[in-house]
Amino acid sequence: MPAPFLLSLLFGTSVGPLFTEIQADPGSGVPEWVEIDGLGGQDLSGWTLDDGSTFRALPDRTSLPEGGVLVLSRDCVELRGAWSGASIACATTAGWNSLSSDSDAVVLRDAAGVVADSVRWNHRTWGDWPAGRSRERISLQAKSCDPASWVASTLPGGTPGWIPASVSPGFATLALAPERRAVVPGEDNRIDLSAPPGQRVILELYDLSRRRIALLWNSTAPPEGWISWDARAGTRNLPPGLYVLLARSGADSRKAWVAVEKP
Repeated sequence: MPAPFLLSLLFGTSVGPLFTEIQADPGSGVPEWVEIDGLGGQDLSGWTLDDGSTFRALPDRTSLPEGGVLVLSRDCVELRGAWSGASIACATTAGWNSLSSDSDAVVLRDAAGVVADSVRWNHRTWGDWPAGRSRERISLQAKSCDPASWVASTLPGGTPGWIPASVSPGFATLALAPERRAVVPGEDNRIDLSAPPGQRVILELYDLSRRRIALLWNSTAPPEGWISWDARAGTRNLPPGLYVLLARSGADSRKAWVAVEKP
């Protein structure tokens, strides 16, 4: 995460937080939400979220959690329920401006009304919103309103309040790509996993409640550029369902999902 002075240089006088994920088309039964990322512990008392016209206050005494990632939504209980009861750091604004997946904006302002970050999108330049998926910012350094700064989430629904799949400037490439999205315990599956030579890579498997299920790799990048995984946690078959692969190398991370089927 950039230091405060670096954020100031890159984005003006504000020291974040910045929007890192937006869900304007979550599908039935799931509330809309936006995710912000900044300095852990930062006080957000008096801050507002708006669409350029209607301002909604953040709850009194809101602050960024230790990890710096906070989700804003109309219904935090419903949001956590949609992710199997995951412990998502979430705050409910005073009312909620419904987001349009066709053309809209989200603006975050500090207690003095100064814009910390704003994102505006429209169908003409951004194209169709990925149905049921969020848009994730590729890095904190990426320009807020540039459509090239945002990619569709690899996991259906997105990853609210979780580690962003980011790319730091100057980092060559961290790549993660399972050969198959649907896997069966006991069968070998290839997972492409590459990073610059000598770079340490950690690959973990999580369930949708953010519980770590298994550590699949913790060493320098595999020389072949891939690893083999039998869709198990150790010797234990995984229950059928969706899981998240999380690769980390330095300050960079990648996420991908796999569906485990019955053996």
